[in-house]
Amino acid sequence: SQPMASLAALLRAYDLDALDVIHVDTGTYSLATNVVLSAQDSGVLIEGAKQPGHKTVLDRGNTNTGQVVFELDGADGVILRNLSITGGQDGVWGAAGRDSDRVTVRDSLIYGNARYGVYVDASNDDFVLRGGAVHNNTNSGVYLRSGGARVENAEIYGNGAWGLDATGVGAAPLTTISGNKVHDNASGGLTLSSQTLAKGNEVYSHL
Repeated sequence: SQPMASLAALLRAYDLDALDVIHVDTGTYSLATNVVLSAQDSGVLIEGAKQPGHKTVLDRGNTNTGQVVFELDGADGVILRNLSITGGQDGVWGAAGRDSDRVTVRDSLIYGNARYGVYVDASNDDFVLRGGAVHNNTNSGVYLRSGGARVENAEIYGNGAWGLDATGVGAAPLTTISGNKVHDNASGGLTLSSQTLAKGNEVYSHL
């Protein structure tokens, strides 16, 4: 019923359920710890400012190993929307074996991270990145090893290696990369293998 100063503290304090919504107001928030999304947070929507000219910036301010903005740790069905995610080793990090399925990042800006903008490894299935932009991260913008993942209608540019590096998983549904604008990345636009489909992307001007 009352605002809290820290998103990470709010998630630690409350057992959130599907359809619960956390509204994060306009401003720049310096994060002292990773924002960990665990099983008790499954189904939650974390939403930043939507008004034109307003931004909700989550700045980790620490690029050391393991220091990330959002850490996926067993939460299913989470939606992150209208957020600016920056200043960590990775912006969104789902390590192998964490089993965070059906996580969606929508209409968000993911930039200025020391490794990847988005890193989602095996066991974190059906990850979705839709809209927004992933740019100016030191390594690739997006690294996916998630079965059935989708990257749709995003702009991916200015990253230090590939725009997007995706490998599908065995008998899982195809990982689908569609409708994106991918440009001006250092190594190239898309590097894809195994159970991965790319369609309707605009890929150009790589170094």
